[in-house]
Order: sequence, then C-alpha cells, then structure tokens
Amino acid sequence: MPHVTPDTVDGIIGEIYQKVNLLYAKEQDPYETGYVTCNYKHDLLKLLWFLEDTVKKCNTYVGEEKWYQSRTMELLKRKE
Repeated sequence: MPHVTPDTVDGIIGEIYQKVNLLYAKEQDPYETGYVTCNYKHDLLKLLWFLEDTVKKCNTYVGEEKWYQSRTMELLKRKE
C-alpha cells in the first residue's frame, strides 16, 4: 500500500489515513515487543473487517465496477 500523507487526501478520509498509517508505524516499531505490536495488527484487521462489512451494506452505483477493476489492476502491477 502506498504511504498516504495528509496532503494527498482531504478531509475526514485524510484523518483516517493518518490514523491507519500511525497504527502501521507502531506495528512496525523495531524497538517494541511482538506482544505489543501484534495488538496494532489486530487493530488494523478489526478496522479492515469493519470496513468490509460496512461496504457490503452500501448501495451499488453506476460505474462502481470500474473502481474494482482499477483496484485489481493496481494489485496486478505490484506483483510484477
């Protein structure tokens, strides 16, 4: 996942990205024990699951398939 900075995303989404990046940074802290860092990963997973459940409940929109196609292409490019 590319590192997202506050200047790349506006508003509340930018704030959320900042918090997620902070959790990731704490999970990667080489000076912290695995006992502590595993809790940060667990927090990230709980957030992921919450978002997945929430998106499943959302309406479907015209052109939405393009969002998924774009994401798939992004993931495929990373594998190269």
